Amino acid sequence: MKSGLRKAFNQTKTPVPIPTRYQQYAGGGLFRNDDRELLLHAMEALPDVYGLVSLNASSVAKVKWHLYRKQSDGRRRFGPVEEDERKEVLVHPALYIWDNPNDFHTQRAYVEGFSQHLELAGEAYWVFSYVGSNPTSMYYVMPHRMRPVPSTTTLIQGWIYTDPDGQEHPLKLSEVVGPPALSFPCPWDVYHGLSPVAAALVDIRNARASGEWSANFFRNSAFPGGFIEVPNSWSEPEFDEFTDRNRELHQGIANAGRIGLLEHGAQWKPNQMNMRDMQFVELRKTSGDNLRRGFRTHKHMLGDVDDVNRANAETAEDLHARWTITDRLDRVKDALNGPYLKLFKANTSVEFDYESPVPEDRAAENQDLTTRTNAYVALTGAGVDPADAADVCDLPPMTHTPPADPPAPPPDPSADPNPDAAQMMDEIDAFRRTLYNLARQ
Repeated sequence: MKSGLRKAFNQTKTPVPIPTRYQQYAGGGLFRNDDRELLLHAMEALPDVYGLVSLNASSVAKVKWHLYRKQSDGRRRFGPVEEDERKEVLVHPALYIWDNPNDFHTQRAYVEGFSQHLELAGEAYWVFSYVGSNPTSMYYVMPHRMRPVPSTTTLIQGWIYTDPDGQEHPLKLSEVVGPPALSFPCPWDVYHGLSPVAAALVDIRNARASGEWSANFFRNSAFPGGFIEVPNSWSEPEFDEFTDRNRELHQGIANAGRIGLLEHGAQWKPNQMNMRDMQFVELRKTSGDNLRRGFRTHKHMLGDVDDVNRANAETAEDLHARWTITDRLDRVKDALNGPYLKLFKANTSVEFDYESPVPEDRAAENQDLTTRTNAYVALTGAGVDPADAADVCDLPPMTHTPPADPPAPPPDPSADPNPDAAQMMDEIDAFRRTLYNLARQ
């Protein structure tokens, strides 16, 4: 019965035909999936794009990974697990290849490389080399060179890689780990991902265009342009002479501010639009803000500290690690524990996991410990058994020792060290005086 259930749940056929035919693009027309090569170049188009992509990719790449044997009952890990519940696996082919992807990439360089693809194109691909039936190395490849072979029953039959020379190379499912496992899901394309860069593509183009316009503005003598009005038409030699002279005297930054001379009744009609009217500074700031919203990143993480203090800077770093970086790491972990481990025919008793990048909040931990300690003191003071109180307050078992009697106060140096002996001597002196009085009589 158990094997029958496993066979039923491991079937790969889709319940309904998902694609009718593969389309390269859909949706509102703002972004095409065959524009993924353009998205990869967005990192060099705008400083904000470079900063955000580099920040996320490098943050993901420096996190350390481990392979563990699962809990003894086979349950998946949800929340914190005690150290004795999972045993770290130090020798395993899947762990070796993940730590040493190929002869050219270290693990950190490999993770940072495919993480850049994930941020820019919304998807990443791992392609494997085999010796016999065993994977021996893995590489990340350009997303725009990979094309899925769709299937109406199994979603994907395989992949086709187009090399730089235009040659197509078919790849089996066992040779590739890619979307949908390694992607930000696209709502209108089940085969590809949708990146934050694609969502902000209009803003990136606007910012890039404003930068190019500003560069051309200064390249042309800091003049925004205009028209020269002449009373009569010029002959072609006269027009060429005027154009050459004007370029020689006024074009270029070195000639900015030189006085011009117009002949034969010509008049200068300046362009009414100037740099202030274009509001390029506001436009680029708005584009950068929209881009950061797509990446869900605080501006402090890009070095903008105009209105940042220590408190909200630490909060920004904590939220970035907690919500942005762990989101990327969880996607990679799902890919490792899913299609990646299947390539090694690994049983379900092992799993990859990462060291949390979220910084420890010392102040919150100290406050929590103080609160639990105060609760423990209140419970034991009310007569609750100390072991039960420690369990309720999530504290380790502690031996409860009743307070000792207070020590006796030190003796007074001026006081007689033996008050009983002094009283006896007084009584003896009184008896002697009585005998002396009787003898005199």
